[in-house]
Amino acid sequence: MILQILALFVEFVVQSVFLTLALWIMIKIQKLDYNFLGLMGSAALACAVDSILTLALQPWFDGMATYISAPFFLVVLFICVRKVTNADSVDVSFTIVVGGALRFGMNLWLIGMLMGDLRPSVRNSDDSDRSTPHAGTNEVQQIAAKTNQPFQNAHPTAPGAPARLTAQPKPGQLVAATTNLFSVKGIARNGSNSAVTIQTGKRTYTISLGESALTQTSKGPVSVRFKELGDGWVVLTINGTETKLPFH
Repeated sequence: MILQILALFVEFVVQSVFLTLALWIMIKIQKLDYNFLGLMGSAALACAVDSILTLALQPWFDGMATYISAPFFLVVLFICVRKVTNADSVDVSFTIVVGGALRFGMNLWLIGMLMGDLRPSVRNSDDSDRSTPHAGTNEVQQIAAKTNQPFQNAHPTAPGAPARLTAQPKPGQLVAATTNLFSVKGIARNGSNSAVTIQTGKRTYTISLGESALTQTSKGPVSVRFKELGDGWVVLTINGTETKLPFH
């Protein structure tokens, strides 16, 4: 209960400060007369009315409580700002509407600051590719472990016949199998901002030069990094193995 009251108080203070700042900016732009303490009191009173009505109406109207309390908030703010500035109705209305939009933008900025940067880091992705094996690499390693161990035929030709061994994979066969999953579909040349479009199955991925992407293939997730662009070929790092692919 105490934490809830503290959170509501912090929200009230932040909204009052944002609204005061937004109204002050609009008043200064229009060069209206005003009293700063009166402006702070107007913003605080309007925010208090909005918060109290929203909390009171929440049990009955749930998510609609904010929309119902909005007209009362605007009426209180209009009366207070007009008293503080002694301006006509048009100027006061303009100040309130644009000031409300400014406060909305400040709230978006605050939310963005609290959430931080949600974009994945390419450098961290490269580091993770080197330090931890991906599911695709594990699958290739498991296939290699199975194929390197001979096993008996389930149906021998005759009783007591020696078990037939499976053919051993050739060197590079597993790497080639992973490489054959990709084909180059397009190139965008723009110096250091060049990009390659690759296809695996029905999926296509566009990767910028020097960046990595985790692709979904028929063999599972595979990490692909666009390392180098040449004349008629590209160098991709596929699960840590550099591969040169041609394109037309």
